[in-house]
Amino acid sequence: MTASMSGPDRNAVPRADLFVSVPFVASLALLALNDWVLKDAWHNALTGKLSDFAGVALFSLFWIAFFPSRARAVLIATAIIFAWWKSPLSQAFIELWNGWMPLRIARTVDYGDLAALIVLPVVAAYVRRPAITHGIRWLRLPLALCALAAMMGTSQIKPDTPEYRAYRHVLDERVTSYAWSGSWINEKDMRRLTALLSTLPDKAAVTPSTLYRTEHRGDSTINTQYELPEYFISTWFYPNPGRTGEFSFSPHDDCAQALAKGAPVTNPVKGARIEFRSIPAGAWVSSVELTLCDLPRKRSAAEALRYFFDTVLPPIEAALVSR
Repeated sequence: MTASMSGPDRNAVPRADLFVSVPFVASLALLALNDWVLKDAWHNALTGKLSDFAGVALFSLFWIAFFPSRARAVLIATAIIFAWWKSPLSQAFIELWNGWMPLRIARTVDYGDLAALIVLPVVAAYVRRPAITHGIRWLRLPLALCALAAMMGTSQIKPDTPEYRAYRHVLDERVTSYAWSGSWINEKDMRRLTALLSTLPDKAAVTPSTLYRTEHRGDSTINTQYELPEYFISTWFYPNPGRTGEFSFSPHDDCAQALAKGAPVTNPVKGARIEFRSIPAGAWVSSVELTLCDLPRKRSAAEALRYFFDTVLPPIEAALVSR
C-alpha cells in the first residue's frame, strides 16, 4: 500500500531522525556556508539563489520532523510562506519587526526566487522513503538548534558583509534627506496636507478596502498601520493637550536596498514624515521630511519639496482623501 503524505506512515523517516538525515545536514551546511562564507567572497545572483534553495529544503524538513503525519500540510505551508515572504505583502511584517526587535531583517522582492520551491517535491519523495537512520543520534538536538539559528539568520542584515557595506554605502552616498518647516509650505499645499491628515484613524476609520489595519492604543499614544497600493502608512497620535501627531509612509520596496543589489529602482522615495498638531479647525503642519534615493542627481530643497507635492503625495491622496 502506498503511504499517504497526510497521514501517519510507520515506514517514513522517524521524526527525530530527520535532524541527522543527509538532506537535512546538507541543507543546513549549504545555508550556513553560503550565508557566512560564499556571499562574502562572491556576492552575486548564484549565492543569493543558493540560500533560497537550501532554506526552503531546511525549513520544510525542520517542521516535518515535528509534524511527520502532516508532511503534506507542511510542504504546502512552506510554499505559501515563501511566496508571501518574497512578495511586497511581507513588507508590513518586516517594518513591524524592525521597529520592535534589536536584529533587523530584510529581503529582496524577486519572484525569480520562487524557483527554489522546486526542492519541495524532492523533500516529499525523501520523507516517503523507508526509515533509514543517519549519523549520530545525540546530534539531533544540536543540529535542530543550529538549523533554527541558520533560518533566523539568513534574512538578518549582517554588519561587515559585502551586502551590508553596499547598503551603508548607498545610504551615505546616494540617499538624501530633506526637511521643511511649515513656513515653507504655501497655502494651497497646506490645505492638501490638512485634508490628508483629516483621514487619520483617530478621526475617521480607514476603509475596509485597505489590505490591513492594526491599531495600538496606549495611555499616551495611538499607533495605526495600514497598507495602500504603493505605500505602507504608519501614524502616531498623541492625545495630549498639544494633540501632536506623525504621519509617515514608505514604499513597498526600499530603493536603497535595490541600489545596493544593483536592481532597478521603481520608486526613488525611501520614506516621508509629516509632523502636525491637531486643532479644532483642522491640522497645523509643523514640519515635513522626505528621504530620496536621488537618481540621477541630488535635488535642491525647493525642487525636492515640489517633487513631494507633485509626485509623491498624489497617489496617497487618491487612496485616502478621495474616498
